[in-house]
Amino acid sequence: MRAINAARRPLSGAAHRLCTAQGKGKGKDVILDIAAGDYIQRELNCLADDGRLVFIAMLGGAKAHIHFAQVLLHRLTIAGSPLRPRPVAVQGHHPA
Repeated sequence: MRAINAARRPLSGAAHRLCTAQGKGKGKDVILDIAAGDYIQRELNCLADDGRLVFIAMLGGAKAHIHFAQVLLHRLTIAGSPLRPRPVAVQGHHPA
């Protein structure tokens, strides 16, 4: 598992190296994102086929332009969940 601290070094170069390092260019299975915004498309480019992009915050903004053809062709999954407590009535209930 690896992480990039975008505050310490530019994400674009670091993300590219992380995408290709030890993966022989095939991409990563899962990316956990706290930035969202303009980073989304770059992260989608890093995912392997059947990869998952999971958002837990939107520090980089709530809007982005993405290529949905890439999501469909590579069977990518985009999901999100805030890191906040849920009401007791909702905990443990998972929609089908």
